[in-house]
Amino acid sequence: MGEVRIATYNIRHAQGIEGLISHKRVARTLALTRCDAAVLTEVWRVGTRLDQPALLAGLTGMEPLFSAVHRSLGRDTGNLLLVRGRIIDSAEIDLGGRAERRACVVAEVEVAGTRFRLAGTHLTLDRRTRAAQFRQLVDELPDDLPLVLAGDFNAAPAELEVLRERFTFAENPPSTFPSVLPFRALDHIGVSGPASLLEVETYPSLASDHLPLLGRVEIGLRDSVNST
Repeated sequence: MGEVRIATYNIRHAQGIEGLISHKRVARTLALTRCDAAVLTEVWRVGTRLDQPALLAGLTGMEPLFSAVHRSLGRDTGNLLLVRGRIIDSAEIDLGGRAERRACVVAEVEVAGTRFRLAGTHLTLDRRTRAAQFRQLVDELPDDLPLVLAGDFNAAPAELEVLRERFTFAENPPSTFPSVLPFRALDHIGVSGPASLLEVETYPSLASDHLPLLGRVEIGLRDSVNST
């Protein structure tokens, strides 16, 4: 039982709003959140020439788990978990997708003696396919431990009704997109099992076209959700 800080951040392969790629800027943004674990989406790995999972792990001092979801022109794009602790095991749920494959990476992690499952995903832009992906996540994510599901859902809070059958989300989460004058809440953090989502908040950054979303999660308790 304990409180952990979970961030989710679509980093757009570390490309800032002015078009420059800076891994140090992404790492500094994560440092602002003081997160214990993070779900990063739109992460690239291009052989040994550009290994963003390794670069970001080195800059943050966190343990990485990269799940390559699709490949184009020799470039893997996927979801990256970063944990300030240890990753015990992992699996992947294939979520399909019409034009572009999507997936959810799931890991059992331990942070400061607190053990839980962390799942990270980036869902499709197609609303009908996304609804099917919501259902698949509800049906297939494990329930043996407290579970935190986070990522870029490409969905407004009103679309999350299927996920709410199992997960608790903030009722009025802050907007995360675009990072300049954000007006859309596309990135979300939900909890399931003996866990409570205490608070969610964003942090200002120009390191991507999204803002990072940080959730304070109490593992082992249930409580109300606040957003700031």
